[in-house]
Amino acid sequence: QNSFLSLLALLFFVFLDFNPVHAEIVIDGELNETEWKQAQEIEDEFEGAYKFAIIGVGQGGSRIAETFWNLGYRRVCVINTAKQDLKFINIPEDRKLLLDHGGAGKDPETAEKIFQENSEEIWDFFHGKLGTTYDRVLVCAGAGGGTGAGGAPVVFKIIKNNTNATVGFVSALPTKAEGNQVAKNTKRTMQKIVEYAKDGILSPLVVLNNEKIKELTIVKNKKRVKVSREEYFNYRIKKFINADIKNYGEHMGANSLTMAGIA
Repeated sequence: QNSFLSLLALLFFVFLDFNPVHAEIVIDGELNETEWKQAQEIEDEFEGAYKFAIIGVGQGGSRIAETFWNLGYRRVCVINTAKQDLKFINIPEDRKLLLDHGGAGKDPETAEKIFQENSEEIWDFFHGKLGTTYDRVLVCAGAGGGTGAGGAPVVFKIIKNNTNATVGFVSALPTKAEGNQVAKNTKRTMQKIVEYAKDGILSPLVVLNNEKIKELTIVKNKKRVKVSREEYFNYRIKKFINADIKNYGEHMGANSLTMAGIA
């Protein structure tokens, strides 16, 4: 397990087959007309090269999604199986979906079953809240927990099966101190996600390593300064995701490998 995580520590951004496609819905659920119109009119608080829909799964994934919201992205929603974990995610309440099962603990197999059983509700939630006016989707999750580790791959497949948009995955690795069960969950999750990437159905694959970088710095006013994890993540997302088309391709072109950071 440790050798597997050590190998993943070398991987941060892997971008496979960049080919933006405007989202085209294949399956439509029954939606309130007013809510649907609102979803179609969502606009980010900035002008970017591409329009992203962000969905956070589990506690770690929801925190990543919240960071995107704080950066001005507005096509953002989160899903969890534990009410208390949604409480402290600072995005609008109607963008939160609770699959009320009291949490999944550290058991991704339990989460996977819950998400599979609620796949229709998950799709209706995502489709109804975020509409279709996006180019790409990013599914975000922590790799070592229960809800995110087990549920996020299911969410990925739900979205991939119901839209022609390019769908990527953002996953945060745990630290070594979090124990063997978390390491086991991480191995299970990443094996599944890496297979999706190899099959060419996932792009990009973003891995955020909480162990690799102990001291975070960025360049401000031509000087390198220490920053918090959130500041660093914001900086990297702005640099890579919100770049113009030319720079985006340079940073995240086919088969490229780029050091990023942690979340």
